Amino acid sequence: MGMLKPHLHLLAMEHQRHPIRGRVLTLGQQSIYATLPEARKILQARGVPMAALPEGFDITNKIPAWKGTMWERNTNAQAVLTLMGAKEVVVTDVSDYEGAELLLNLNEPVPDEHAGQFDVILDIGTLEHLFDVATALANLVKMLKTGGQLILIVPASNAIDHGFYMFSPTLLFDYFKANGFDSFDCYLRTGQVNFFSLVLQVKSKLFKYNAVGSGYLLSSQGVGVEMGFFATKREASAVVKKPIQSRYVTSDYWVKSGINMVAKGSFFDRYKKIFRKAREILNRDENLTYLGKV
Repeated sequence: MGMLKPHLHLLAMEHQRHPIRGRVLTLGQQSIYATLPEARKILQARGVPMAALPEGFDITNKIPAWKGTMWERNTNAQAVLTLMGAKEVVVTDVSDYEGAELLLNLNEPVPDEHAGQFDVILDIGTLEHLFDVATALANLVKMLKTGGQLILIVPASNAIDHGFYMFSPTLLFDYFKANGFDSFDCYLRTGQVNFFSLVLQVKSKLFKYNAVGSGYLLSSQGVGVEMGFFATKREASAVVKKPIQSRYVTSDYWVKSGINMVAKGSFFDRYKKIFRKAREILNRDENLTYLGKV
């Protein structure tokens, strides 16, 4: 679990639509791959109005494994999130080995006492490691206040054995729409997945994911793809709804895609039209907007 500089850019870019405020829950102790001055510089460049840290606020990193490493001088998530407007930061984990205050196994339903307790829930790097994703998502819905902000940053592609799962945007769009959320914003970030890119903080390409489309929007050959997802909870419901993937709900996929499977003409001409149309769909970019490198 860790907040890279590109993640700071994302949080800053979304600070108006999905602000960090009030009581914030982080899934796991978020390691920060930046010093406090570096984090301030990114937030300032993105126009985030920063709060003053209270006198004596602990800005040292909270990752035990970082002691004696090049990352020991980095700051912590509590400092960064407080700068952005958080009044309290609570860390939840399955154990307290990294100093979590709230011990929960998100594979199991959380106790009712935690319902509606948080203004923001932030996860960078936990969801993919939980076996029961359906229960974990239901827990997030339950613990977030109505009007609260949900921020999830998870692997989307080319991260084999990093966790149990990789995620497509349609899962989060469809699930949270079915459960009373809106104001969706989503990004895809591409970059090399290796130790040296982490150490050097190599810049990566950032795309805005505009809407759920016909799929296959971005080839991940040779690079990893990470998704950043932001949403606002608008409704509270006692029953969690389990969606069917939206692109298959209202009409047949092939008809919706516009591929004529019974095109007239010779066998060769018929299938040439089909594959030409398929290539057009695979090459569509209206659902992605390139934003530059971060």
